[in-house]
Amino acid sequence: SYTINPVQGYSTTSSGSVTVSGGDKQVGVAWTQATYQITFTETGLDPGTSWTVTLAGTPQSSTVSTISFSKPDGTYDYTISPVSGYTLSSYSSQVTVSGGPANVQVSWSKVQYTITFTETGLPAGTPWSVVIGGSSQPSSTQTIAVNVPDGSYPYTVNSVSGYSASPSSGTVDVSG
Repeated sequence: SYTINPVQGYSTTSSGSVTVSGGDKQVGVAWTQATYQITFTETGLDPGTSWTVTLAGTPQSSTVSTISFSKPDGTYDYTISPVSGYTLSSYSSQVTVSGGPANVQVSWSKVQYTITFTETGLPAGTPWSVVIGGSSQPSSTQTIAVNVPDGSYPYTVNSVSGYSASPSSGTVDVSG
């Protein structure tokens, strides 16, 4: 009987037996490089949104929150492909595998666009406000700016004593 001691980063049959009968015996030991899981986990994308990671030149896409690769010890370059309507703080980096699995968090944010309401006709410094997305946005200047992702936003201009707004309500569609 024999036992083969482990070597980090490689695997082989760990034990066996050999029968010696009247001569030398040779036992071949085949080593394979151990691989470990590299898992990219995304947050922030709407369910079912396709996203792609390219690790060491190999792309993989998914419509679920994880993408996994199997690689031996080493440091690997990766890139994440842009997704329309979303942004990342960084689209490329490196991940290191060292004797075990590696995890990379990918945090998407929806791209924000500015809706600007500009009033005319009020005396300078008069407070006025717009309700958009269920939230009142007050101002005492000529403009109110609201940052929102793509979508459809109903709004209402709150009344100011002695003045009427035109239009006093409506919907703003934001699409890229």
